[in-house]
Amino acid sequence: IPTVVFGVKKETMIVAAGAGVIKSVEELAEGTCVMIDHGNDYVSVYLFKGAAKVKAGDEVLRGTLLFEVTSNNAKFSFQILEKGNYVNPMDLMEIRG
Repeated sequence: IPTVVFGVKKETMIVAAGAGVIKSVEELAEGTCVMIDHGNDYVSVYLFKGAAKVKAGDEVLRGTLLFEVTSNNAKFSFQILEKGNYVNPMDLMEIRG
């Protein structure tokens, strides 16, 4: 599955890449998985070992807080589904600092 893994430091805010509705928030062995349905055949997937700041059914905007990083040397994973199939997130991402 194509995945981008980001190294993040304490106090980093992990935010929604775009507007949509929280499809699910699920606790997995690897961490908490948040899925956002963007309503245009795209779903973004965030996986982080921390508590989600959103719940299923919440409407979010680009930049809405999903997770707050509370330790250094943390990592989170980002994936994108298009029409139910995983695609390379790097093909669709725009990096902003």
